[in-house]
This record gives sequence, structure tokens and C-alpha cells, in this order.
Amino acid sequence: MARYIPKSKVSILQTTGNEFVVASTNQPYKGTYMELSNGTFFAGNNPQNPGESLVKKKPLSISFGVSRNNSTYRKLKRSTHDILAKKTTIPPSKPKPTIEDYKRGYFVRYFCVRVNENKNYFEINKETYNLILNQDPKYDFSLYSIKIL
Repeated sequence: MARYIPKSKVSILQTTGNEFVVASTNQPYKGTYMELSNGTFFAGNNPQNPGESLVKKKPLSISFGVSRNNSTYRKLKRSTHDILAKKTTIPPSKPKPTIEDYKRGYFVRYFCVRVNENKNYFEINKETYNLILNQDPKYDFSLYSIKIL
């Protein structure tokens, strides 16, 4: 028996098939659906005759389980994200020549480029150059190549 649902309590929307599954079959649903004000979802676009009940897809678990071996591995092998989160991005710099540089006729400039690119050089200051040259852990020195001009 169909019940009356006011249009003000229904939003009619469209899905591409990546958002919902049919509750009874767990098959992906693609097409028009209704969202009711109470947070439930139904296939179709007729509030007086709603289609099958829909549920949102559950995200896949990225956990590999809770075992002794897994926890030992995670303690011994720190993730790349944990290592890179402590690194600072290399700040670009734009030094201006001093009066002494003009008298001398030149000044030294320092440049940096990512090792996986052969373009997109950017200028850095002498302090940053020295930190990368001395492999300071503040910067990801393995990701950048430095040049002096």
C-alpha cells in the first residue's frame, strides 16, 4: 500500500552508478533516485510509488587486519607519508644584486629543479642551497637537483 509523501519532503536527483546499491540485491544503481527528508533513498522519481530502497555504497576498508605481524610491520616500516610530512617545501627566492655586485659586474645565483623534471627551474637563496647540498633533513634533498649560475 502506497503512502502519501509531500513533494516538499522529496529531492529527485540523478546518480551515475558509483554512489548507491539496491538494498535487496546489493547491485549498483544508476539513474534517477529520490532522497526523502528522513535520509532514506528510493529508486525512481515518483514519490507516490517509490521504487526499490537504495543504500549508499560503503567505502572499501584499507585496513589489512589487526594481527601481530601487521602491527609489527607498521612499527618497523614507517610510511612514506610520515617521512615526507616532516619535510618542508623549498622556498623560492628572488635576490636582488647589491651595489658591490654591480661594481664587480656579476653575482652568484642558485637554482633548484626536481630530478624527475628537466624544466621548471626555480631560484633559491644561498642558505637553502647549502642545506640541500649538505643533505639537511629539513628538505627532501633526494627529490631536487641544485645548480649554480
